[in-house]
This record gives sequence, C-alpha cells and structure tokens, in this order.
Amino acid sequence: GDISADGDTIFVADMAMYPELETQDGFVFSPVGVVCHELGHALGLPDLYDTVAPENQVFAESQGIGSWDLMAAGTWNANGFVPAEFSAWSKVAVGWIDPILVTSSQDLVSLSAVELDRFHGVIKVPIGGDEYFLIENRLQDLNGDGRFNFTENDSSKCRTEVTGGDSMLVCDFDFYVDSYADAEWDWWLPGESTGSGILIWHIDDSVIAENLPYNTVNAVADHKGIDLEEADGIEDLDNLGLDRDAFGSPYDSFRGGWVDRFGPDTTPNSDGYYGISSGITIDQVSAIGPVMTFRVGFEAAADGWTRELPASVGGNHVAVGQLDLDSAREVVITDRSGNIYVLNEDGTNAWSASAGDPFAAVGVTLGAPLVADLNGDDFADLVVPGVDGEIFGYGGPDGRPLGALGDGVLVRSSNPLPSLELFGADLNPGTPGVEFGFGGLRDETGLSRFGIYGVSLDGRAV
Repeated sequence: GDISADGDTIFVADMAMYPELETQDGFVFSPVGVVCHELGHALGLPDLYDTVAPENQVFAESQGIGSWDLMAAGTWNANGFVPAEFSAWSKVAVGWIDPILVTSSQDLVSLSAVELDRFHGVIKVPIGGDEYFLIENRLQDLNGDGRFNFTENDSSKCRTEVTGGDSMLVCDFDFYVDSYADAEWDWWLPGESTGSGILIWHIDDSVIAENLPYNTVNAVADHKGIDLEEADGIEDLDNLGLDRDAFGSPYDSFRGGWVDRFGPDTTPNSDGYYGISSGITIDQVSAIGPVMTFRVGFEAAADGWTRELPASVGGNHVAVGQLDLDSAREVVITDRSGNIYVLNEDGTNAWSASAGDPFAAVGVTLGAPLVADLNGDDFADLVVPGVDGEIFGYGGPDGRPLGALGDGVLVRSSNPLPSLELFGADLNPGTPGVEFGFGGLRDETGLSRFGIYGVSLDGRAV
C-alpha cells in the first residue's frame, strides 16, 4: 500500500531488493553479482537468460546468452564476486555507449576493448528490418600481466609462496571490504584469457519490443532478441546443459589464430532470422588485444535492386520461396501500410501485378509471411498474418486467393494475438501437402499462450 510519512503520501513506483548474503548448502557466494544484476533491472534492462520453462519442467530450454552478460549467467562469474560486464546491447540500451554505424564495406575497422572505450566501443552493422549485428572487443586481461587486477591489489598485499619448487604470487583481497576500483570485470569470462576477442551479437529489435514488457526477450532459443553468434558453430548457449560450456565457452569469440571470419557461407552464418542472406562478411579478425581490427564487407545489390516502395518496410521481415513457374525464388515483402509485394529475383513484379504496384493490400500485417507448399501441388503458397486477427492465403503459381470464400481470408478471429508465428507442417497425415499452423506467444492481456493451431487452405481446423 501507500507509505505515509510526516503527513505526506509517498508513492513508490519501482523498487529493487538486494540480498545481504549469498549462501546455500555450505557454499558461499558473493551478493555483488546479484546487486549489480538488480541494478541493471532498475536501469530498465530485462533478464537475458531464458526466463520460461516448458510445461512440467523445472529448467528453461537454453541459457540465453550465458556468462557473457551481467543480465544472464554473468551474474555468477567467480561465484558472484566478480560478475561480468554488460554486453554490447545492454550498454547501448541504457545509453552508455553510442554505437558506430557501419553501412558500407570497410577494409579496416579498429575496435578498442569496451573497458578502454566506454563511449564508442561498439560497432553496429544493419541486417535489414529490425535486425542488426553489434560487435564488441572483450578483453579479459587488460594489462596482460596474467592475473586479475584491481586498484587495491598492490605490492603491500602480495607475497610469493613456494610449493614443491613452484612459486606463485598470492595477493590478499577482502571482497567485502576492499575496493573494486579499476577491477578487470571481464577476467572471469568463459575460458579466462583464452575467451577474449570479438563478440558478434545478432539483435532483433522487434522481438525485444514485443517481449520486453513480459521479461521474455530470450525465451525462445531459436529466435532470441539478443543472441551471440558462437564462433565455433556449436550452439552451447541454445541448450540446457549444465556443464561449463553451456554458459559460454572460450571458443565463442572471433580472433586471429582461431576463427577469424563470419559471413554467408560460414557456421554460424550472417543470414537474418528468416533465411534471407544479409550479404555481410566480417573477416581478417586480428589477434586479441586492447585494439582489434577486422574488415566488414557487403555484397553488391543484384541488378534491378534497390526497389523504391511507396510505404516504409522498416521492421517488417522478408520471406523467399518458389512461388511461380520459373526456376528462381521470389521475394515477399510487406510494408507498414499492409501492402504485399511478390518480386522476382531481378526486382520486377511477380504474380502479374502491374509494375510498382503491390500484389495485394490486406491492412497492417503482423509477423513474418510463411512461404510453403501447403497443398502438395509443388508450388509454394503464401500465408500472411494480419494484426486484426485475420490470416490471408494465396496459392502458387499465380497468386489466386485461398480460403473457404475464395477471398484470401483463411482465418477470422475476434480476439487477435499480438504475437504470431507461422509454420508449415504435416498436421493432417494422409492428405496431400502440409497445412499451416500458427501459435501466439501471448494474448492481449499479456498472458502467455503457447497454443498451436492448425488450419487447412480452405480455412478448416485440423
């Protein structure tokens, strides 16, 4: 309730709760990590671990972004005594860093370690729509002396101990009393010093905006709002495993002498979430250091592109598929006004729409279009979700309207879901082709809805 003090009423809009101690079953952890993590929430940041466990399960399906960020498992680096720094996205989100935008090929990009350039230590490379890459240089051992440093780690607190002929420099530090000033906060990132290097983050602002109010930004392993491109191609972070690498491994960063290239033909690749090649290559990554260099390349646009459309497509996703009688794939684009464009690979209109005109206008669309052969005729069909609860369908190879009334409307709903994912699947075995399914992540009240619904091309439920 309201708090009354000295005759005045004080309204508390936000609060943070911090532990005094962190102990469990005889293990002693530090509350420093939790205090820093909760401060991140006070600044407006979400949890970046997977916050949703499947039904009847205790644990979530993935680790989110693991030990690479304070808002995920990085809270517990060094048992919480020395938590990780914020990752590139978190620092940009709270306004601490203004990323440097790179939109054309650059033969030499220099990037200082984020701890050494607190204002501009992040590169932003747009992919398309609401997707982009954030690139940062994370260096664990800033001064290269091979040990964790902080201001109060001075010679008066250090001594040399000899055991079995081996000597070790030991420095006393009271985590509860001594100052953390100038500490190397990233020292305990995965792999200690071997994990340093270039981190490439795949960001989807539409997923973030949609899920931020519910703290589910990274709740879908296959389509996170903030995802780390793991250089070794092994998606440790997308699995539940509780071994050390499940929270991030020293092989996740890009660096000379390890993996120094990221592009359309690598694993992981630089494609967008919906299978469209971004044409972006990041290569010639240097060895780890206070300043790292690399090259950024963009593939040249194909003949016939770029197309000028009458309305913005910003934030809308693109789909591709074999939609007509030729051998090339077509591109499906929806704009902010609800127009649907089906374009050939040379940028000209497909499905007989007049030059420059949309194929269809359906009102404001929601989510990505689905392109799949839904009726088994060897031609891909197009399904587009509308924000008002309607789902529209058009059949290949000529774009004829589908649905029970032949008007292109497959589903009419009086209770539309603000979050919608479409997929093709054989939901009715024994019939030709596949049906389409759709699932809403939550309803208009914010409650999670993971139901999956199947509909045939004439609008019948399956």
